[in-house]
Amino acid sequence: MMEQSDDSFRNQISALLRAINVTRFFKEDNVPCQIEEGLFLGSIAAANNKNALKSSNITHVLTVASSLRPAHTNDFVYKVIPGRWNCSFNDVNLVFYLE
Repeated sequence: MMEQSDDSFRNQISALLRAINVTRFFKEDNVPCQIEEGLFLGSIAAANNKNALKSSNITHVLTVASSLRPAHTNDFVYKVIPGRWNCSFNDVNLVFYLE
């Protein structure tokens, strides 16, 4: 009986830790992540976070999505590449749009 109680407790703690990690991820999801000098990658929340973009000295935003409109057109230069919500980067030829 004690083993079942211990397993149940471990499962509850594990579920709680997963929930904390998910919460932390979503909280931090609105900040662009630098992947190379002068190159950042981020979610739609990061692309809409004007303060984070400005504090990172970002001047241009590349969006790969059909339905998302640029949020701060007076502050940044935007390039929008049509994409579907379920597409992967293998489905979109970025070079075609950048040349």
